[in-house]
Amino acid sequence: MDEYSTKYTRLLKLSIICSFISSISVLSCIFIERNDKASLAIKIVFPLIFWVGLFGEQFLFWKSNSIRKEILKASNQRCLNSKIGLISISQNHYGTAADIVFAVSFIALLLFTIFGIGKQTAQYIIIFLLVLSFRLHCILNGKNFKYINYFKKRKVKNDV
Repeated sequence: MDEYSTKYTRLLKLSIICSFISSISVLSCIFIERNDKASLAIKIVFPLIFWVGLFGEQFLFWKSNSIRKEILKASNQRCLNSKIGLISISQNHYGTAADIVFAVSFIALLLFTIFGIGKQTAQYIIIFLLVLSFRLHCILNGKNFKYINYFKKRKVKNDV
């Protein structure tokens, strides 16, 4: 069972890394100039990084989710009573941090857009934070991350 929990945890962490890589590609928009060959490369490469990262995030997330279900089935455990991460708020301190960054970046983007502030740089940084924090909100407040915390608590109790 420990091998599955290790693989499960590793896949979920890799999913978070893919989220970061995909989200950071949004920052490439800052460097796009008009009629520049480097800009053409940026326009091609970074959207590919975004979509490959998004695909990797989702694939790894759903793979870890299926492993979690296998672990539950093999151990005859019930699923932890929780909702999906999309509709859950502040399920743990990591999820709360992601929720706060999401709310602040959403409000900041709204204000910056309304008042025309930071059109070239600041707004792209805020969009990066918004995209990343939304993805982290979904992962860190969801069943899979809650189950990882359950593993940690159970291990601590067994070690004592």
